[in-house]
Amino acid sequence: MALTRYRHRASMHPWENMRNNLNRLFRDTVNDEDWPGYPSQWAPMVDINENKNAIIMRAEMPGVKKEDLEVSVDERTLTICGEKKDEHLEDDEGFYRSERSFGHFCRHFSLPHSVDSNGIKARYNDGILKVSMPKIKDTKRQVVDVE
Repeated sequence: MALTRYRHRASMHPWENMRNNLNRLFRDTVNDEDWPGYPSQWAPMVDINENKNAIIMRAEMPGVKKEDLEVSVDERTLTICGEKKDEHLEDDEGFYRSERSFGHFCRHFSLPHSVDSNGIKARYNDGILKVSMPKIKDTKRQVVDVE
């Protein structure tokens, strides 16, 4: 997944709105409890913002332990992998309803060339992973003489 600038829903093209609504409709239908046995894939939701010094990613991962989490950088790709483990139930316990998702996840993000991949830092606190990706300081535009 490439990092692209966020566009507010109101500014989206009508076809894009329709596509998003259809995707949401099918996603909600397939994950519904009326489709037994359908494997639900869990992956953390992320917010990515930018300031003049860095690009900051925050990922929600409630229930994921720090030791079950791995953040890696390979060339221009940031990868976040981990596992949200299912809780063990006692033999006499049962469910009325189960909506939480568990399992292994892996998300990949293409980094822009303005990011210094050697300076990336990650911090995990209260179920939120914060990844700070500093920008390269000297990304000034250079004018090249045409001969």
